[in-house]
Amino acid sequence: MAFAVVWTVFLAGDVAAELTKPDTSEPNPDPRMIEASSLLSDRASHDRAIELYREVLAGDPAHRMSRLWLARVLSWGGDYEESLAQYREIALRESDPPWTQKEAADVLTWSGRYEAAFLIYASLLERHPADFDLNLALARAYGWGGRTNEAMRAFRRTLQIRDDVSVRKELAKLSQAASKAAKTDSNRGQGLGTFLRDSDNLEIWREVAGTHYKLGDNSSVEAHLGYTRIGADPRVPGARDLFQAFDWDFALRRSLNPVFLARRLEIEVGLGARHWDHAKDQFVVRSRVEYSPSATTAFAASLEHGDFLDTSASLEAVRRGLSRTSLAASCWQSLGGANSVFGIFTATFVSDANEALSTYLSATTAPWSGHSLRLSLSANSISYTGRSDHYYDPVMDIGTMLSASVRYPETGGLYLRADVGIGFGYAKQDGVSGSGFTYRTELGTRLELRDWWFDLSGYRAESQRASVYTTHGAHARLGRSF
Repeated sequence: MAFAVVWTVFLAGDVAAELTKPDTSEPNPDPRMIEASSLLSDRASHDRAIELYREVLAGDPAHRMSRLWLARVLSWGGDYEESLAQYREIALRESDPPWTQKEAADVLTWSGRYEAAFLIYASLLERHPADFDLNLALARAYGWGGRTNEAMRAFRRTLQIRDDVSVRKELAKLSQAASKAAKTDSNRGQGLGTFLRDSDNLEIWREVAGTHYKLGDNSSVEAHLGYTRIGADPRVPGARDLFQAFDWDFALRRSLNPVFLARRLEIEVGLGARHWDHAKDQFVVRSRVEYSPSATTAFAASLEHGDFLDTSASLEAVRRGLSRTSLAASCWQSLGGANSVFGIFTATFVSDANEALSTYLSATTAPWSGHSLRLSLSANSISYTGRSDHYYDPVMDIGTMLSASVRYPETGGLYLRADVGIGFGYAKQDGVSGSGFTYRTELGTRLELRDWWFDLSGYRAESQRASVYTTHGAHARLGRSF
């Protein structure tokens, strides 16, 4: 509502003066201030600059320029709380000038506390609706805070105040991302077929049909119907070791915006079942919470209960009706550009009283800007606390892999993709240990035409521990947005 009033006033021509900038002149600068100023262009020297500003303040707590630059340099280094404390001290000594509020709001934005920053920007805009920098700061904060539509409106207001090439590029980039996100988050339906066969002659076939439907801006529902077939030789009708199942599930996803958090929470709750013809039926329950304190960081926690087949491809696990309950916590951190790190820790409790702990860590980079090549280095481990004769239960299994993925051409609705990885692993099970190389290759193609997409791929993987274990399989997916 406040922004609507501001916009109306702006269109009416009742334009207030731009936000007053702080006076940074010093008639008789302290030599320490001169030295500190000379260090600001060198990030490695910021600690020395901070030290000099603190020395000046220790002798003269009312020294305005040293406190202002101390607040700024602290924020550049990510020490947001101390920076905000310095801005609060300036506000107390100078009757809270508008420029102090604006710079403090910038720091709140950088620290991910978007809602608090929005309130300050709104208050300032009521008095200074034509300030270019203030409108631009709000637009960027909206974008970083995930409020894309409001960000685009704020960018357009900024451009009406003053045309700027860099701001136009930011708006174009945001609009492109919003269009892609809208397509991804649109209503859609798809069918998926997968096949797996391993060196133990186990085969798993799975077909799933599903739909994703938006209930509003903050809610969506997903539903799936599936068929699963597993066996040592499922091509033989009536074989004793052939099991078939029909399954279903539905899930509700909701975005929340609690006042005590800077950004939204994403919560998903799902329920379903898998009905086997000659094995124990399994109920499926899942819940997941995702939170991103900033645009570069994401945390998630999940609870899942279901068929142990989804964790350990084992015919005996199905025959004996084993289920599992898993708790997982993950973190993703952007390192800038296409560089990022990801980690997830999972604790799994099997219905036969066995337990497993697993960890997966990865780092991904794009070495050449503008090219599709991605390199990833990953490490994983899994260990079971108990022993079982019915599935793979290592005391320890650790491995690492270096992989590369690429697509060709880099743009367009039809492209090929390849993923190749090579690594090394070690495992110990039932008193026997072994180590060796591992690899994985996958080739695929994808066609995107209007609202349709078709994806087809095949893969082969091999790992060497005490013995060689190989798997190969294929995936096919057909979907449509609506």
